[in-house]
Amino acid sequence: MSGPTVTDGALSSSFEDVLMRAVEVEEWKWDSIYSYCRDNMGTLVSVAEQSWAVLKGNLGLLATVAAEAAKLLLLSGSGVVNFALSTVVYLTALFYLLAASDGKVKTPN
Repeated sequence: MSGPTVTDGALSSSFEDVLMRAVEVEEWKWDSIYSYCRDNMGTLVSVAEQSWAVLKGNLGLLATVAAEAAKLLLLSGSGVVNFALSTVVYLTALFYLLAASDGKVKTPN
């Protein structure tokens, strides 16, 4: 099933005409842009729907990857959590021992 087709030349010349009518010296002619959008509403809606479908698919993929990464880290990452907790305990004990030593360091002979 295929719909009507438009040649690339017709589309580019139509778009060029809109740009040439829309820009005058340094001012935009909003009525020209409005009429172009009104005349091509079906095309613009179709492009927006397709863009939304692609964006929705990519966002779904991104959410799935993030959820799986979090699941992997939380469920099978107990070694990582244990290492992080052990490091915090070790550094805390080291800080308290060094703070309590009053600068007295015993050097080996």
